[in-house]
Amino acid sequence: MGRMRHIRIIPALLIGLAASALAARAANVTVNPATQYQTILGWGATSSGIDVPQAIREQILDEAVNDLGLTRLRFEIPRREWEDAINDDGDPDNIVWSAFKTSMIDARVLNWVQPFKQRVEANGDPFNLYVSPSFFDGGSSGSVPAWMLNSPGEYAEWATACLLYLKNTYNISANYYSICNEAGNGNAFTAAVVGKMIKTLGPKLPALGLPTKIEFPECMHADQSWSYIQSLQGDADVWPHIGVLTYHLYGPNGSRTSIRDFAAQKGLPTGQTEFMGTTINDLYDDLTLGGVSYWEHYVLAFYGNVTSTGDYFGANYNMASFSRYSQYWNFRQIMHYVRPGAIRVGAGSNDSGLRPLAFEKNGKVTVVLLNNTDPQQARSATITGLPAGTYGVCRSVAAGVYQELGPRTIDGTVSITVDTPANSVFTIYPHPGGNLPPSVTDWKAAPNYLTLPASAATLSASATDPENDAVSYLWSIESAPPGAAVALATPDAAVCAVSGLTASGEYVFAVNISDPTHAVIHRVTLPVLASNQSPIIEAVHNRLPVTVTLPASATTLRGSARDLEGDPLTYQWSVVSQPPGASAVLANSTTTSCAASGLTQAGDYVFRFEIRDPTHMVSRDMRVKIYPANTAPVISQATASPASFALPQTSTQLSAVTSDPQGDVISHWWSVKSAPAGTKPMIANPGSKSTSVTGLSLMGSYVFTLTVVDRTLVATRDVSVTVTAQPVSVSQALALPDGWGVEISSVIISAVLPDRSYVETADARRGIGMTSHLPLTGRVVKVTGTMTTIDGERMISATNVSFLASAPVPKSRRLSLNSLGGGPCGLQEGVGDWRLVWNKQSKVWERRLFHQGGANNVGLLVKVTGLVSNIGQGCFYLNDGCVFDEGNPSMRGVRVDWPFADAMPADRSYVEIAAISSCRIVTVPQDGDVIVRLLRPISATAFTTLLPTPSP
Repeated sequence: MGRMRHIRIIPALLIGLAASALAARAANVTVNPATQYQTILGWGATSSGIDVPQAIREQILDEAVNDLGLTRLRFEIPRREWEDAINDDGDPDNIVWSAFKTSMIDARVLNWVQPFKQRVEANGDPFNLYVSPSFFDGGSSGSVPAWMLNSPGEYAEWATACLLYLKNTYNISANYYSICNEAGNGNAFTAAVVGKMIKTLGPKLPALGLPTKIEFPECMHADQSWSYIQSLQGDADVWPHIGVLTYHLYGPNGSRTSIRDFAAQKGLPTGQTEFMGTTINDLYDDLTLGGVSYWEHYVLAFYGNVTSTGDYFGANYNMASFSRYSQYWNFRQIMHYVRPGAIRVGAGSNDSGLRPLAFEKNGKVTVVLLNNTDPQQARSATITGLPAGTYGVCRSVAAGVYQELGPRTIDGTVSITVDTPANSVFTIYPHPGGNLPPSVTDWKAAPNYLTLPASAATLSASATDPENDAVSYLWSIESAPPGAAVALATPDAAVCAVSGLTASGEYVFAVNISDPTHAVIHRVTLPVLASNQSPIIEAVHNRLPVTVTLPASATTLRGSARDLEGDPLTYQWSVVSQPPGASAVLANSTTTSCAASGLTQAGDYVFRFEIRDPTHMVSRDMRVKIYPANTAPVISQATASPASFALPQTSTQLSAVTSDPQGDVISHWWSVKSAPAGTKPMIANPGSKSTSVTGLSLMGSYVFTLTVVDRTLVATRDVSVTVTAQPVSVSQALALPDGWGVEISSVIISAVLPDRSYVETADARRGIGMTSHLPLTGRVVKVTGTMTTIDGERMISATNVSFLASAPVPKSRRLSLNSLGGGPCGLQEGVGDWRLVWNKQSKVWERRLFHQGGANNVGLLVKVTGLVSNIGQGCFYLNDGCVFDEGNPSMRGVRVDWPFADAMPADRSYVEIAAISSCRIVTVPQDGDVIVRLLRPISATAFTTLLPTPSP
């Protein structure tokens, strides 16, 4: 290995800051690609819905995907269009497509989602989409309709309609679906409700050919998400449908590590999917504490000359340019370079003020250094562990525009030293080789619009080059309105004054930005206006509530607007029309939020929202529908047929007679309210008035609930089904599977042991054990319970024992130890043993496993004799000269369990014992689990010493 070389990167811009660099604090960073954490799967945003010209929309999309590096979108179902207040047909298994309006979905997909997807895939990255509807009681989305909340089937239909529409219309298959955005935050989606929806929607997705998994729980903050996860962590029917665990950051987030660790146990990724006001520190914490594979700020783009805290981009009011979120350049230091498929790997620092992140993909490593904690201080960082190769180096200082600092080549195993200014994010990334084009960081006009007679502006552009090549600029006029005499003062400079903008219209300027190898072109559109522009209404809607049903008679009208010139605006709400007999009252009618009351008649109310600046007035009308008073649907009858039956029947038919007083569409939903533990009733068509139910496989009481819901109200009715045991003989019981209910009559209690009891038939031909502790021996009883198998022995888990009469205990059968066990009897396995067999060919004794034949006597009272040997803790072995063992030649004979406190027979004594013929499972190398003989003495005194222990 050659001598280690230390390469020190000194940015050209820092040469003049030598004094401060000398004072920089030294830190060591070690990268360990062998230590691996989560895989990065996508950087995301909520898809935009704003209506802007194509030119600005394409610029925002280009920057979002190609520069920042976003690959994931959240798609919100437009609640006011998508089958909101009125159910389509009451059948959750049938989508009536005419009930679903699609204009808002179509506009959002065509303008934003589809071109975003195309850009992502053109870069070779996987596009990721998840659908996440909102149901805020106090928000513009409005509360979840009663018919959807109370019928998981109707909710599943509503959700799958959207997923199918995206797939069938636009060939976009959502990767994930969230039941409710911020479940538990001002909505009715408790953990229990979300769980019901998942268990109904989840199985439908693959059945419909959709690859979609559930994104869960998408709560307001990590602690709330963790509480939802904990509530459902024991529900085995939920987790097969979950694809990712997510949280937002609006609140306490101490549970991020708990979510991360739980997800790892489940083999699931995690994600942080919304916070207005995120910083690079949030991204660092989510990557390290939350172990996130998906990370998002919030909305891709919205209107605003200054980008709000919730948006990546703001579409400037001139509708020709955009602004970036304040943390854009910090985010870019990670997102642009760390692509989906990269694995976060080990990176440590000996200075807590310098926080490193490292990512590996295809053998190449990217390192990000965060030098932004208090006290702010410049640091000189020496990094070890990077693979040999050429690296690009760039930084963002004080969240400012990023700067490329030129490539550096590492040969062999060396360290690399970089100077990180205070409050900076520094990235060392694998350079792809060759010469890269300049990275354009800005292109604009100032001001970004003109109003005549103003006719001059300043064009400017900036770029940074990955190889630190010289960058040149060349401005040209691409288009101008007729009659204008446009002049460029310095077309070959980064900043160029332009004049002669004397005609109204749009002026488009192109700037060619080049290094010696490449050229990049960007366009600046400058609107020149003839006069002051009218305000623009952005939105008009109502809320609190969104859907109004009498006797409720009030709502709140909401509007918003923007003005290009920033002129003062005044507002006025008015009533355009209302149903006969109504007398709507508007309070605060000169504000953007106006309370409307007196909506006492059902029908359509039309309100007008007027906005004035000093020159213009614009208006928009809004229709609010008031629904008539409602009466709950009626359940005239709800029955099960049969309502009571005995096993082996395991099914019944549920049916109902229902109606609605107003003739509203009504939905039905059958659910399991309670069932015996260990059962899983399956309702064939829970959304139908009549349906079969199977899986009633254990005796006991089953309660089913019918929920009937119209547009706002709910009615419920419980239906009970009783499953009783099947009257069987002991032999028949032994042939029934575990969990099967049985009723055995006229059997005699033959033994009562400390942990179990046994009964026999009167003819002593069959016996069976009970897990329950029965009364005294010598009683004729009827036993009801369920079949079970314990350590190889078929038994009854008794739930009821009824005394019928008294009878003598059946006489014990005298058997040799070789005769214990016997062959199979129903599902009671035959008993095996090992014997020494002479191999004539090899002329050696071999141990072989044999399965005992003859009548099975497990569960019967027997009497055996033999020599006591191998006394252990709570057991000994009895040997009458038998030739078998339990896989250990030194343990010849049959094991006798001794659960009594009294002394057991003496070692080497020859005794007669009254016991139950039982069995147990032992594990033997090469043979695995094998069932073998076992004796259970009926009492501590149930033995007689025939020959005492021989003297030494």
